Amino acid sequence: MSNRFGRLWFTVSIACVAAAVGAVSSEMSEYWRMPRVFKYDDYDICLNDNPTISSVYCVVKAVIRPDNSSEVWGLIERISSKWKIKLNHAHLDRGVCVRDCEMRLQRLSGRLNDSELLVPKFNTSYRYAFKPGTFRDIDQYRQNYSELLEKCVNIELSEEFGLKAQTEIEYCDSNTVSYPIDWLEIAFIVVMLAIAGIVFASSMYDFRCKTTHGLDHYRQDLPSTRQMYLVSFSIIRNWYRITSRGDDQLSHDLRYIHTIRMIVFMGVTLGHVVFYAQPRTALTIENRYSDLSTMIVINGTQIVTTFFAISAMLLVLFFMQKVEETKKKVGIAEIFIISVARYVRLTPVYAFVMLFEATWVVRLADGPLWQKGFETGRSYCRKNWWVNLLYINNYYKVDEPCMLHTWYLAADFHLFVYGLVLCALIARFPKVRNALLGTLLVLSYLATAAIIYLKEYDAIPIFAAEQIRYFFWYWDVYRDAYVPSHMYLVNYTFAIACAFYYMHLAKTRTNYHWLIKVGWFATYLMIPALFAMGYFFYHYDFATPSLWMALLFPFIRLLYSAIIFIGGVGLSFRFLKLLTRLSDIPFHTIIGRLTYSAYLCHLCLIKMSLFNTRSFFRYELIDIGAIWAASMLLSYLVAWVLCLVLESPFMALQRQLFKRHSRSSDETDHSSMLVCSVLCCTGWVQCAEEFNMTQYRLMPRVFHFDDYDECLRDDPSVPNVYCMVKAVVQPNASSPAWNVIADFSSNWKQHVNHAHLDRGLCLSGCIRLLDELEHANVTQQELQSLIVPKFQIDFPYIIKNGTFRDVDTYRRNYSELFAKCINYELQQKHGLRAYTEIEYCDSNRELYPIDNLEIAFLVVLAILLLVVFSSSWYDHRCKQDHGLDHYRKELSSKAAMVLVSFSIIRNWYRLTSRGDDSLSRSIRYIHAVRFMIFMMINMGHNILYAQPRTAMTIERKFSEVDSMIVANGSHIVTTFFVISALMLVLSLVTKLEQTGRKIGFLEIIMISIARYVRLTPVYAFIMFLEATWLVRYLDGPLWRKGFETGRTYCRKHWWVNLLYINNYYATDEPCMQHTWYLAADFHMFVYGLVVCAVVLRFPKYRTYILSFLLLVCTMVAAVVVYVNEYEAVTVLPPEFFYWYWDMYHGTYLPTHMYLVNYTAAIMGSFYMLHLQSKNFKTPKMFSLLWLLGVLAIPGTFVAGYFIYSNLFDTPSVWMALVFPLGRIFYTALMFLLTIGFIFRASKPVLRLLNIHFFGILGRLTYCAYLCHFFITRATSFGTRRLANLGVFEMNTSSWSTLVMSYVFGWMLCLMLESPFIALQKILFESLHRNSRSNNAESNQHLQENVPTPSTFLGANGKSAKDDVESYTNSTAQQTAALSVH
Repeated sequence: MSNRFGRLWFTVSIACVAAAVGAVSSEMSEYWRMPRVFKYDDYDICLNDNPTISSVYCVVKAVIRPDNSSEVWGLIERISSKWKIKLNHAHLDRGVCVRDCEMRLQRLSGRLNDSELLVPKFNTSYRYAFKPGTFRDIDQYRQNYSELLEKCVNIELSEEFGLKAQTEIEYCDSNTVSYPIDWLEIAFIVVMLAIAGIVFASSMYDFRCKTTHGLDHYRQDLPSTRQMYLVSFSIIRNWYRITSRGDDQLSHDLRYIHTIRMIVFMGVTLGHVVFYAQPRTALTIENRYSDLSTMIVINGTQIVTTFFAISAMLLVLFFMQKVEETKKKVGIAEIFIISVARYVRLTPVYAFVMLFEATWVVRLADGPLWQKGFETGRSYCRKNWWVNLLYINNYYKVDEPCMLHTWYLAADFHLFVYGLVLCALIARFPKVRNALLGTLLVLSYLATAAIIYLKEYDAIPIFAAEQIRYFFWYWDVYRDAYVPSHMYLVNYTFAIACAFYYMHLAKTRTNYHWLIKVGWFATYLMIPALFAMGYFFYHYDFATPSLWMALLFPFIRLLYSAIIFIGGVGLSFRFLKLLTRLSDIPFHTIIGRLTYSAYLCHLCLIKMSLFNTRSFFRYELIDIGAIWAASMLLSYLVAWVLCLVLESPFMALQRQLFKRHSRSSDETDHSSMLVCSVLCCTGWVQCAEEFNMTQYRLMPRVFHFDDYDECLRDDPSVPNVYCMVKAVVQPNASSPAWNVIADFSSNWKQHVNHAHLDRGLCLSGCIRLLDELEHANVTQQELQSLIVPKFQIDFPYIIKNGTFRDVDTYRRNYSELFAKCINYELQQKHGLRAYTEIEYCDSNRELYPIDNLEIAFLVVLAILLLVVFSSSWYDHRCKQDHGLDHYRKELSSKAAMVLVSFSIIRNWYRLTSRGDDSLSRSIRYIHAVRFMIFMMINMGHNILYAQPRTAMTIERKFSEVDSMIVANGSHIVTTFFVISALMLVLSLVTKLEQTGRKIGFLEIIMISIARYVRLTPVYAFIMFLEATWLVRYLDGPLWRKGFETGRTYCRKHWWVNLLYINNYYATDEPCMQHTWYLAADFHMFVYGLVVCAVVLRFPKYRTYILSFLLLVCTMVAAVVVYVNEYEAVTVLPPEFFYWYWDMYHGTYLPTHMYLVNYTAAIMGSFYMLHLQSKNFKTPKMFSLLWLLGVLAIPGTFVAGYFIYSNLFDTPSVWMALVFPLGRIFYTALMFLLTIGFIFRASKPVLRLLNIHFFGILGRLTYCAYLCHFFITRATSFGTRRLANLGVFEMNTSSWSTLVMSYVFGWMLCLMLESPFIALQKILFESLHRNSRSNNAESNQHLQENVPTPSTFLGANGKSAKDDVESYTNSTAQQTAALSVH
C-alpha cells in the first residue's frame, strides 16, 4: 500500500513539475514574440574601427503604433500593463548606425514602399525622450536622419512582427565631429592648478614652521590665527585632521557612527549600481523584480533615512552639550551663522565636482549610452548650477538634475536648519520639549500621509522598471514622495526625539537584561525584512487612494528610524562588545570621514563604468559585484584626494572664520557627512601605430561571437547548442586578403595571427543560414565544397585534446555544419576558406551530475567551518576575564593552544599584530611594497586575460609605450624574489648571531618541511575548489576556456602542484597557472638556505662564494637564452595563451632563470648588513639618487618596447647577456630602494608605507594571490562584455578584482593559513623540546640556543610577532606568491 501511495505521489509530483515547466516555457515562447526592447548596432564598428570612413551613430526612441488586430500588440499591452515590474514593451530603444541603415535600404529599395515605413506622430500617455535642449546638435541630426532611421526601424518591426512605430532621434555621435575646448573647461583646469599650487605652498609653509623633529608639529595648532589660515591646505596636517579621534565620553560612545556611514554607503552604492546598469534585455531586469533579494536592494532606497537619523542625533547631542557648557541661549543670529558655516564647509568640494561634471567628464569616453549618462549632466549642470548651490535642487528643476544624487544634500541642509531651530526652541524652553516634539511628530506624520493619499501613491515609493530608463526624472512618485525635504520631516523629528531619549539613557547607564540584548540583535534582522516587505506592493495592485497605505507610508519610515536608534543604542552601550569593538576600528573612522566626498563623486564613477560599456548587463552576481567593488574603492580613493585638498582645508578655514560659534568636537563637524554610491577615474589612450584601414578591412575579424544568451538562455524551452570553433585560414597566395594576413601576422610580437580565427556559433543560427542557402538554390555539392580538410598548421591553434568533456561527441555531430557556416562567410566576404575544429560546446539541455570529488569538497568545507566554530567557542569558554586581551595571550597548555588554533578572534589578532623589535620596525615597509606589487600584478593579469573586442584593440596596445610597461612588466615578479632573499638573510643572520651557532643540513630540511606545512593547506583548498565547483558558477562563450581547463588539469596534475614542480612539469596543462611562482620560490628558498649556510660557515670567503655563484647563474641564464634563440626580455606576444609558447616555458617559468636575481639579492642583503654594522647615514645627495632609482624602475620596463618593436637576429650574444644583466640591474634598483627605506632616506614616504593597514594587507597577500586568479578569470571569462582595453575599463576591472581578492584572502587567512601557522609553530616547538628533553639540567641553557627549526619559527614561548620577520613567519605567509601567470 505504501509503495503504491509512494508511486502515486511521485507521479503527481512529476506531473506538477512538468506542468509548471510547461507553463513557464509557454510564457517564454510568448515573450519572445514581442520586439526586443533594447537593440543596438555595434558602436565601434560604426565609428571607431575605421575612422577614415565618416559615419554617424544615433540612439533612436521608437513607440509602437497600437494595432488591435495584431496578436503581438495584444501581448505587448498585456505584459506592459504590469507597470510596476514590467517595462513598457511598446517603447523601444534602438542604436542605429546610419551607414548600415543606408546600405540596408539600398538593398531593399525595389521591394519597399518608403511612404509605408513612415508613421505620422500620434499622442502617447508617457514620456519617451529626454527634454528638448539636452543634447548638442540634435536638431540638425533629426533634420538629416529622422526619416531614414524611422524606415530602418520599421523594416525590422514590419517584417518580423507586423508592427510599425513612430520614432524620434534622442542623440547622435559622429566620428567627424569634435567640439572645441570652451572657456568653462579652461576654467576648470585653472581652478585645479590653483588648488594644486595653494596646497603645495601651504604644505611648504607648514614645513618651514616646524620647530621640532617628528610629525607632532602637524597635530598641534600654530600660535597665531594668521598662521592657521596659511596652513589650512597643508597635506600632512589635513591627513592628521582626518585620522584624529575625539577622546571625550560622547565622542567615544559614538565612534560606531563612522562604521554605520560606511556600511550604509556600501548599500546605497550597490543600489545605484543595480539601478544604473543597462539591462541586456527587458526580461533581464523584469526577472530582477521577481527576485526577492533584488527587491530588497530596490526597496532599500529608504536606507538614505539612516543618514537623516545620524544627522539629527549628532546635531542634538553636540548642540545640547555645547549649550550646557556655555549656558547660553541660541538665537536667530547663531542659527544663521551656524547654517552659513555649514554652507561654507560643504559647498567647495561640491562645486568642484559639479564643475568637473559640467566640463571634462563628457570627453573621457564614448559609447552608445555615454551621452545619455554625461551629456545630460553637462547640459543641466551648466544650466542649473545655481539651483544646486542654493540647495533647492530637490524642489526646483528635479526633471533637469545636475548631479542627481545631490538631492540628498539639499534635503539634509533643509532638515539641518529645521533641527537647529527646534533644538534652539527646546534649549530656550526645555519644559515644552515633549509637547513640542510630540505635536510636530503628529503633524509631520499626518502631512506625509495626506500627501500619499491625495497623490494616490502606494505605501512605499514605487520605482517602476520603466522609469529606470530616465533615472526617475519624470516619475511623479520620485518627485513628490522621494526627494522633497518635507517627506522626511517625520523621520527627522522622530530622530531628534530619540536623541533626547538617548541623552536620558546615557545619564542613567545600567546593565541591561540579556533578553533586551537578544531583542536588540534581532532588530538588525528586521532591516532586510522591512525592505523585503516592498515585494508585496510591487506584485499586487492595491486600490488607491487608500487610507491604510497613506498611514503605512510614514509608519514604515518611523519603524526604520526606530530600528536604527535601537541599533545605535546597543552599540553605544556595548550590548555586544565584539561588535562594538569592530565598529570602533580607527580605519572605519577615516572611511566615515571620507564618505561625504565619496558620495559626491561616486555616481559619476558608477556612470563611467556602466555607460562606457558596449554590451549590457545580465545582473549576475559577478557583474554587479565587480562594478560595486571597484566603485567603492575608487570612490574612496578619489574622496581621499578631495578631502585632503578641498574638504578638510575648508573645514579648517570654517573653524577659523566661525571660531566662536563652532562646535568643539570633530564628531559634530561630521554630523552631516552622510550618503551613498560609487565608481572611478578614466582617461584615453593615443595609439602609436596607425593601421592602413583599407588593407586591414580585407582581413576577416579574428574574434566573432554569436549572442550566447540569445542562443541558450533567453528561451530555454528551445533546445540549442553553442560552440566555440577555431578556424585556420587556408593559405592562398593569389588572394589579396591572404597576402595582407601574411604581412600583418609576420609581426608576431605585436600582432595576433590573423589566420587564426575564433568563432562562437549558435547551432540554430547556423542551421537557419544553411536552410536559407538551400532555398537560394545552393546545391549540396557546393555546400560540401566549403569543408576544408586539415592541412599542415605550424602553430598551436586549439587547446589540447582531452581538456573538455564531451567534445568528441559535439565534433562528430556538428563539425561539418559549422565548417560550412564559417567558410560561407569567409568566402563571401573575403574570398577565403579555413580548416575548422570545434574546441568546446555548451548545451541548454545538458547538465553534469555532481560527482564524488565535488561532494568531498563540500564535506571538507563543512568540516572546516565546524572546526573553526568549535575552536572559537572553546577559546571563548577559556576566557577568565572580560575584554579581548585573552585572545592576545597563549594558553597554559600546548593541548589548549592546539584546540584554539582555529579560533577566529585569536587569528584576527595574529593577523593584526606588529613586531616591536628593531628589525621588524626597520622593514615594515615591505608589507606596503607587497601590496603595491600585487596590485600591479593583478592589473597585469586583468589586462592579459581580458578578451579583446577586436584584434586591432590589442594590437594597438602592443604599439603603445605605456601599455608596453605593463606587458614587459612581467619581471616585476622578481621583486618578490628580492624580498624573499632579503628576509631570509636578515632573519637567519639575526638568529644565528643570537645563538652563536651554524645552520646545518638537518636544520635546512626541517625548515623546508615547516615551510611546506605552512604554505600548502590553503593552496590545496583553492586547488580543490578549482577542480570541483568553480566551473559550475557561471557560463558564457569563454567560461569553459577559463574554468573547464582548470577543472581538468587540477584533477589530472594536482600532485605536480603539491610537489612544487609545476614550473617544470605539465606546464602546458597548468593547474592554477599562476602558482608556478610558488614552485620557483620554494626551490629558491631551499637554495638560499644552502647558500646562507655555506656563507655563514665560511664568512671570510663570503664575497668570493657569492660572486662565483652570481657569475655561474648569469652564464646559465645567458646560455639558455642564446642556445634557444630567445630575446633579451621574455616576449609575451598577443597571439598566445602562453601555455604553448616556448619562450614562456624556457625563460619565464624555470627556477634556474631567476637564480641570478636571487643570488644578487643575497649579495645585496649581506651588503646591507655591512652598512648597518658601519652605522651608515645617508648623505644629502642620496635622497635624490634614491628618487631617481624609483623613476628608473618603470624605465626598465619601457626598455622592452624596443625588443617588441624590432625583429632582431637570434641567437645573439648581446641579447643573451642583456637578459641576466637586466635582471641584475632591476635587483640593484630594488636594493637601492631598500637601502633608502631602511636608512630612512625619505621619511614621509616611509611613514606612509608603515601605516598599519598595509601591514594587514601585506600579510593577506599570499591568500589574495592564490584566489585572485580565479576571480580575474571569472570577471573576464564570465562576462559577455568584450573589452576595449580602455584605461577606465581596465582600472574598474583591476580594482574590483583586487577588492574581492583581499576579501577572499581575509577569510582564507583567518580559517586556514593562520591556523596552520599556529599549528606548525606548536609542532616544531614540541619537536625542539623533545630533542632536548634527555639533556641534563645543567646543559639546558646551552641547548636552548641550538638553531633548530623551532628557533626560526617562534618557539620557546615567543609569540609569532616576536619573530615576525623570520623568513618563515613573514615571507612564507606574506610574500609567498605573486607573479604574473
